[in-house]
Amino acid sequence: MLDGGFKEDFHEIFEVAKLISCNDPLRRLSENLPKDHKDGWGFVNLTDREIFYYRTSSPLCESSQPEIKDGKIIFHMRNAAPNEPMGIHNSHPFHLSTVEGDFYLAHNGWFNKEKIANFIGLKNYKLENDSLVFLRFLASLEGDIESKIRKSIDISLKMGFIISTANLLLLYVDKSGKSELYAITESSPDANYGVYQELYMIENSKWKGIFSSSFIEFSEIKKLGKFSKLNKGSIYKI
Repeated sequence: MLDGGFKEDFHEIFEVAKLISCNDPLRRLSENLPKDHKDGWGFVNLTDREIFYYRTSSPLCESSQPEIKDGKIIFHMRNAAPNEPMGIHNSHPFHLSTVEGDFYLAHNGWFNKEKIANFIGLKNYKLENDSLVFLRFLASLEGDIESKIRKSIDISLKMGFIISTANLLLLYVDKSGKSELYAITESSPDANYGVYQELYMIENSKWKGIFSSSFIEFSEIKKLGKFSKLNKGSIYKI
């Protein structure tokens, strides 16, 4: 997730993302961690006058860099949760349009979509991605966007909706065109939240952004700005 004048630095970020897609350096921490992130990728790029939304089932490490513009972007490469549907329609970020506005969500982790679907009365959920089912739940809640986020996390913790982590990147654009970027860090009380699950903020004079911990393994990324770890259980408005 990036906000600001990031176009100049995007090539370096994309090249590191390709390396992670092929071989995640944090796999060294445990054989149980994903070796790669080859189950598709996508992005949403918002400018003052345009929005570009792209998803593919192709591995990022086999793909060419897209043309992007300064503004706001959520960029995600997928390692699919067990038994979740595959293919282009299950690459992140997910898009949901409501009478209030448009939601774009990328998620690292795993939700119990059956519990969420039962909670909101969603019947045909089995062919949907767990992250999209969660987004439907979040969007259905009352209040402004930040209230929706807080309620969705509070209820998810109370009802056991989170199987592993709920690290979320969310772009919301209301009907007036006003946009907001949020990063959310959370996990199930029963799940590990260690180095692999952490998110980091990087800031410089032109842009700020949120990166997964795999990116911080590369000096090319750390030199782009001042970086700091996000606290678990927090909501950050970028």
